[in-house]
Amino acid sequence: MVAAIAVTCLSSSMLAKETKEEIPIPIVLNSSNIPGNDGGPRSSVDLIRAYYDDDFSCVYATLSNAGVEVEVEFVNHTTNETDSYVIPGTGSSILPISGTSGYWTITFILADGSVYVGNFVI
Repeated sequence: MVAAIAVTCLSSSMLAKETKEEIPIPIVLNSSNIPGNDGGPRSSVDLIRAYYDDDFSCVYATLSNAGVEVEVEFVNHTTNETDSYVIPGTGSSILPISGTSGYWTITFILADGSVYVGNFVI
């Protein structure tokens, strides 16, 4: 009987995965304050990957070697809504947000002072 429940849960999870919309969030280094840098954005594809999941109104973030802890800040520029979290610098984290429509910015602040930023619209 327990196995049947596990199979049912797995099937529901797989169905949800097929119907939800995932919005990738390109994350770039905000390098304007780094001496000797031209201020242009740099990709963080190897350090931070993130996407917004509209079924669960959350951002999934995967970090590799970003330090012990990372501050994460959200701003919805359309509604002025904000939220913040502290997450581990390695591994995956689920960051719930309201899901309110608008133009959002997510900012990752690493312990060494590096700032990575991404924008998305929901």
